[in-house]
Amino acid sequence: MSSPAPGALKQPILILAEGATMAHPCRAYKLAQLLARDGHSVVFGTPEKFHSMFQPEAGIEKISIQSVQTADFLQRIDREKFPYTLKELRVQLVENLKLLRKYRPRAVVGDVRYTLPIASFMEWVPCITLADFHWSPLCQTKFPVPDSVNTRRFGARLSKLVGPWILRLVLSLVFRPLNQIRKENGFPGYPDIRRAYCDGDATFYVGFEHAATQQLEQNQFFGGPLLWQGGSWGAFEVPQVNNETPVALLSLGSSGNYSCFNTIVEGLLESGVRVIASHPNPEKIPRDFLSRGLSAYKFLDFGKVLTKVDFMVGNGGSSTIWGALCAGKPYLGVYSLLDQAFCIEWFARGGGVLGLSSLELKKESVAAAARNLLQDRSYTDCARAYQDKFEQLGGDAFTVLQFNRVLKTLEEKNHESKSAGYRGMRLRRSPLSRAFA
Repeated sequence: MSSPAPGALKQPILILAEGATMAHPCRAYKLAQLLARDGHSVVFGTPEKFHSMFQPEAGIEKISIQSVQTADFLQRIDREKFPYTLKELRVQLVENLKLLRKYRPRAVVGDVRYTLPIASFMEWVPCITLADFHWSPLCQTKFPVPDSVNTRRFGARLSKLVGPWILRLVLSLVFRPLNQIRKENGFPGYPDIRRAYCDGDATFYVGFEHAATQQLEQNQFFGGPLLWQGGSWGAFEVPQVNNETPVALLSLGSSGNYSCFNTIVEGLLESGVRVIASHPNPEKIPRDFLSRGLSAYKFLDFGKVLTKVDFMVGNGGSSTIWGALCAGKPYLGVYSLLDQAFCIEWFARGGGVLGLSSLELKKESVAAAARNLLQDRSYTDCARAYQDKFEQLGGDAFTVLQFNRVLKTLEEKNHESKSAGYRGMRLRRSPLSRAFA
């Protein structure tokens, strides 16, 4: 791994991860671990409820930050609203400013921390945004239809016909609370939601290029898949597997649609696949499934289990997809949220991934998809190509190499030139920022 510049270790790297879903604290903590092991001092902020998941690590100071509750986040997304209210964004901005003033970091990293670019500019701290490439302004999409209040109301058929046009309109309006707080602090609004999600002095995309990746802009970098291998919540189990029968790993995570769980299991079992599942309440799973080939656990060691299965079924989130593909396993995503739909669409272009919408899910479609993944060798070949590329890049060492490259790039730009080039205008410092001076 490359080493940080001499003297730079006195200033910490501040990493702030929202806790609406588990994926963001987990991948952000993996980044914190890698940087700390490379010699950086790291301050890692996420909601306190996640702290017990992460083992203590030398060089990492854990702090608590405020975040929207998971239930509120998912409900707002389901209603096609921005996941944060204007009041919550104001509170978040104040908290960001306090933390930047307290720690004076060398750089700050934000994962779904939408007001961080404002605060970092006010305090002259380089801002690195952790994001998924399917939200990049460079990523073209066909606007797949999510499973939401409105699409359920109109039905799958009508939603597919008019959904893409309506979705464009929704995405052009939904981030108004974020543009409002930017306006309040003297910043120009974002022209579209993709710019909002990926804004920063540098964008650090989770993962690496595949066949459908466009050429990155000058301040954009791929940073590796940030595969988190588990923590300290309960005992992580590794079930025994009989290699004579195809096996699938099923995990819908913290943002999956668990109303689909039984349908997915039915389809997998009918296709002749044994299922190893992670479930928050294994005791509530129908006993009939257990006698037919389902093994359910509250906690699983995904890294080890993936080496024993033939493919994975998940919610379409990028963390689980990267985990499966970097283990050389094809992936079936049953998506509900728009983020998951975009993610599945982008990965499917590169191969190794199939997607099904929870909006019209049937056990027959699950069974057909499972048979397709098992019988069509191109899916496994594509997944193994991801695995090979990850190994060729150097695994986790690639993340550290890229991050230090980002730091060096940002430090080569002085603050005056950065501020002069921001949206082509010199911005005033807001009253809110001056209140912390």
